[in-house]
Amino acid sequence: MRIRRRQARGMIFQPPRLKLFTQQEKVVLWDLCISDAQMDHIDFSGADLRRSRFVRVSFCHCDFSRANLQDVAFTACDLRGANLGDARLEGASFNRSWLSAVEGLAPAQWRYIAERGGLFF
Repeated sequence: MRIRRRQARGMIFQPPRLKLFTQQEKVVLWDLCISDAQMDHIDFSGADLRRSRFVRVSFCHCDFSRANLQDVAFTACDLRGANLGDARLEGASFNRSWLSAVEGLAPAQWRYIAERGGLFF
């Protein structure tokens, strides 16, 4: 697993072992680059992940409800069973990412994700 920040922000991100973040940690997760990682069943609800890049990351059954996913790039990620209810998706891309059984999406959001490369089968 490779984890790095695109710009120095004074904090190094380490994947959680308990699979949860505190509210204070959730507001400083933006601008991450993570590839080849397994991050299943993590609570990202309300997290600020804007401008992050994820490549080949498994996010199965993660909770992204109310998360800021603006301009996030998911490339070949596994988001099966994730909760995206009330997440901000403006500018996000889902190139070759799997979203079957995803929860919390309105019909317009389903179309938005499909137009940006998301796969629902």
